[in-house]
Amino acid sequence: MNSESHWTFHADERDRKRAAGAPRRLGRLPRRCLAVAAALVLAAAAPAADKTRPRDSLDLCQRPEVYALKVYGLALSPDGKNVAVFARTEKNDRDWDGKVTVWDVQSKKRHATLEEDGWYFGCPFGYTSDGSGLLVLGRRRVRDQEYRTSVAIWDAKTYVLSRTVDLDPDPDMREAVFTPDGKSLVVGTRSLRVQTYDVQTGKQTNALPCDEGHHVGDRWTMVLSADGRTLAVATGARNVFLFDVQNGKLLQKVYADSWIDVLALSPDGKTLVSFGGGGDDVGVVQMWDVATAKNIDALRTHSILGYPSGLAFSPDGKTVAMGAAGTVELWDIDKFGFRDDFHGNGNRGSVERLAFSADGKTLVTAGDRATVEFWDVPVGAPKSVRRDTTPPLVPPPGIVLPHR
Repeated sequence: MNSESHWTFHADERDRKRAAGAPRRLGRLPRRCLAVAAALVLAAAAPAADKTRPRDSLDLCQRPEVYALKVYGLALSPDGKNVAVFARTEKNDRDWDGKVTVWDVQSKKRHATLEEDGWYFGCPFGYTSDGSGLLVLGRRRVRDQEYRTSVAIWDAKTYVLSRTVDLDPDPDMREAVFTPDGKSLVVGTRSLRVQTYDVQTGKQTNALPCDEGHHVGDRWTMVLSADGRTLAVATGARNVFLFDVQNGKLLQKVYADSWIDVLALSPDGKTLVSFGGGGDDVGVVQMWDVATAKNIDALRTHSILGYPSGLAFSPDGKTVAMGAAGTVELWDIDKFGFRDDFHGNGNRGSVERLAFSADGKTLVTAGDRATVEFWDVPVGAPKSVRRDTTPPLVPPPGIVLPHR
């Protein structure tokens, strides 16, 4: 009997049973269908993700008498296993002020406290690109009441101070940042100049003027691209200067639509994002093309209230995180669309520092309540697109866009 007659026979038998009134049996569902159905049931029954609770958190202070411990600096090791923190208190607590602490992310234990007699450490600090060293900027006492600005180079495994390098000339420092490779230090001075130093020798390698007669206020901030080639400097008003760090050339100058509080450069140095207060509790976010100084996009958001204090690009350059009073928002750069938000610090203070892990899957935040929090970064398309519909910004007389 061939296969065709075999199936015909069973079909005839089934028809006879149906005609006789026999109950109909349901066929077996494929295992794949059952698995999908089970997953859908479990997903429907599972509670929605609680965005007020991070995946993990690290309590820096176990002493209740120490309050208002504020994190001013945060750095993840390249492998994501350790986090270095610089925090200060309102009481000038000797256990915290002028020191950098290193913590194990998994065990929550403190690995080390970087401190040295005659030193006052602070920001900036960071790991070398290979993770073998920790660079910390500080003030070193050379004589009674006489200090020098110096770089302390620590072994990241033994936490032993391996060497110190004095900056020459000693800058009247206002802001500073290490290049990602740890080879150079960029310093913004109170005399409105940007100076670069060789970390190994301490010698000044370049000086970049950035005043050009413009107003300079208290909100001085600067940031480097991940490749260390492009530097963005906001001098306190609405001006942003873009430099090539290697040759000291002024690439562009842009004029923002609000006071600038924080800046971020995409990893490739091609996109600049600024975040500042626009008044009436409105956050103003603007995005520029670095090569042309063209304003790519802008938005005004009421969702982030208070003083803008944090801004960071993901390693792939597709997402930017913005933080302020108890809230962090994630935005898609390509579509300038809202991706997600976290508000774990909503009842515990502002979000002061943001950092992505090297793989971009984790966002680390810290604020003014002695806690470092670790959040899972969502994937997928943006939830919505919110664009600014205000007319294009017209710069005041005397401001040229872009710089040629």
